[in-house]
Amino acid sequence: MSWRNGLGSAGRSGVALLVGLALAAITFQAGGFSAGGTASGVVTGAVTGSGSLALTLRYALPLAFIAIGVVVSFRGGFFNAGAQGQFYAGGIVSLYVGLTLPTSLGGPIVAFLAVLAGAVAGMVWSVVPGMLRVYFNVNEVIGTLMFSFIAEYLVTYIAVGPLKSSAGAGQVAVTSSVPAAVRVTPASGISAGVVLGVLLVGAAVWWLLRRTRFGFEIALIGRNPIMAEVQGVETRQIGLATFAVTGFTAGLGGAIEILGPLGSISSGYDPNIGLTAILVALVGVLAVGGVLVAALVFGGLTAASLYLPIATGLPSTSLVFLTGLVSFVVTAKVGWGRWPHGLLRRARGGPDRHRDDELPVPGGTRPAGEEPPPPAPATSPGPVETSV
Repeated sequence: MSWRNGLGSAGRSGVALLVGLALAAITFQAGGFSAGGTASGVVTGAVTGSGSLALTLRYALPLAFIAIGVVVSFRGGFFNAGAQGQFYAGGIVSLYVGLTLPTSLGGPIVAFLAVLAGAVAGMVWSVVPGMLRVYFNVNEVIGTLMFSFIAEYLVTYIAVGPLKSSAGAGQVAVTSSVPAAVRVTPASGISAGVVLGVLLVGAAVWWLLRRTRFGFEIALIGRNPIMAEVQGVETRQIGLATFAVTGFTAGLGGAIEILGPLGSISSGYDPNIGLTAILVALVGVLAVGGVLVAALVFGGLTAASLYLPIATGLPSTSLVFLTGLVSFVVTAKVGWGRWPHGLLRRARGGPDRHRDDELPVPGGTRPAGEEPPPPAPATSPGPVETSV
């Protein structure tokens, strides 16, 4: 995708986001809430209010970690929908390591090992359904979602079982808290190290996708897996690698969240960060820069959801409706640019072609009256020449 097409895709995502927000405001107005007050509340809660920017960044950081990895699997055509479970796995393992390793080793060393263990745990939690996909053709959406459900039950198990703390009250169980020396951020969830980590992970994934043969092969598999196999690309190994990268970054996000602002895990812990991160990757047009911007937008929406019930009386669950509506509009944006072009070409009597930044639909129907092309001679294709 050229920079012009990328800029156009980012612009369409921005328009789709604004349309989703406008539709939400209209719905809130119809429900008896002030649309203007809601918009003002979102701006205040996300940007202009006291501490709002810090809260926006606090919620944006884990979203950015996870969504950057989701970009890799989605670009390869593997719809890894289990980022939530990989996030849980990273949080569980990092918590266990942070609680069991003695702090006499040094707080920073224990924190580093705990974060690394969480990232590896997320990678393993992603690679297992990935193996089912590439070796046994198990649908990756179903496989990764099932593993997310398993991880959710593991969260409850460790909270009420092996890591349970006596601090829990009522029906809510909680694990022991990580020592302060092992925490990677204060209670605010923001530190220079975590921000730098997001930028480094983003830069590494950008370089991987744009400057290496591996990134070229991911794009080739995502566009045409059959042609990729014909050209000698090891689709199984590349597919497993995309699952590994996605799981690694999701586990990293889980480790940072647990070793940072939370410090422990409670039963019923369900932040939906992994699911939101998939939407962040789509809004960011599967580009690292776009993902960072989209993460800030959705981090701001999450921060605003804490302010809206106080300022406007909107229920806190209104954020679920808002993100769902934005998700619907953004994922439907693919056809926005195609319909006007297609209608214009049909009015002129010309063929309806796809734009340069959109992938052609495999197995499309041939226009009426057009003869099929003659079969190509059976020759052995040569290797792909590329400069990466």
